[in-house]
Amino acid sequence: AHGRGHPLSEVSEVIPLLIQSEEIMKVKTMALLGLCCLSASVYANSSLPIKTLQSMYQTSVNNSNNDHYDDNALLKRHATAELKALIVADEKASEGEVGCIDHVVMWQGQDYEHHVKLGFKALSANRIQVNIGKGQWSQARNVTYQMQCSANTCKIADVISQHGSLKKSLNRCLKS
Repeated sequence: AHGRGHPLSEVSEVIPLLIQSEEIMKVKTMALLGLCCLSASVYANSSLPIKTLQSMYQTSVNNSNNDHYDDNALLKRHATAELKALIVADEKASEGEVGCIDHVVMWQGQDYEHHVKLGFKALSANRIQVNIGKGQWSQARNVTYQMQCSANTCKIADVISQHGSLKKSLNRCLKS
């Protein structure tokens, strides 16, 4: 009774197509949600390294009027055991003089200004770029931190500037 030409035969052919397209939409929606969640988790994972660096720079700015404050000691306090060991080895080898580290690493200079605009940008989950703004006497510059994070703490594993990797530089310098 329901042959070709009957209105119900056309409906029965369209229903499977509708179900198929609905399934495709579900798959596309789930894939899109997955991508959104993935990018949100990458951003969430970079939140702790950024907060760690913001806190470190804020501590430096807060102590900028203290002539005896050492920003490289602050960096050492936030460093991984491996980077800290290299910094300590440099301090011992230099015997109180200028060693392999001849500048303030976090500010990328010897004479620097604390009250400049700072920007923090996640290049990846554990790689954070700090943009140090132009000051009255200094040019704008960037420094990238390679962070090593656990559940609720982050440490600095390396500092990469226009001069390259701090860790590699210290290894080379201390061997010579």
